[in-house]
Amino acid sequence: MARYKIIHGHYTCSYNGSDIGTTRSGFRIRERIHTEPILVDEGGDVPIDSINRGTEYAIEVLDGMEYGKLKAAMLASTGSNSAVGQGMAQIGTLQTANAKTLILAPASGNSAGNASITYTAAYAIVEGDVDIPLSLHVKTGAMTFICYPDPTVSTNASANAITESGSAE
Repeated sequence: MARYKIIHGHYTCSYNGSDIGTTRSGFRIRERIHTEPILVDEGGDVPIDSINRGTEYAIEVLDGMEYGKLKAAMLASTGSNSAVGQGMAQIGTLQTANAKTLILAPASGNSAGNASITYTAAYAIVEGDVDIPLSLHVKTGAMTFICYPDPTVSTNASANAITESGSAE
């Protein structure tokens, strides 16, 4: 994946093949490096070094996600009950078994010259809570997706969590 390309304009988002909204303020890709601290008696509780244990990837959509559409796409992917208050968790399953494809593509009419890159996470799952406001206000907002590596592409655990296609002009 090429790093830090400048993206302008709105992007459409789909999850499990369903439209879940259009960004207004863009999105970001988060890379969280996990380490294991090395402690020695002389250092006390302060690590003297650390061991790289891998990188976790996420896509953070800053706004524009339509919670109702997202919840429907999540329920369709897990086959869970859609009633309010009914859990969707499939206890004991791997997250990759519940993960679905997240695609962020330039919205039609996007006038930004370099917004021709489409981002795909083949194994994405919503991170944390899904709060669906039950009010008269617009039910859109931010959402973060954890992106797992695609095991069908590589045995390298850090490979292909997020891929991009297209080009920056």
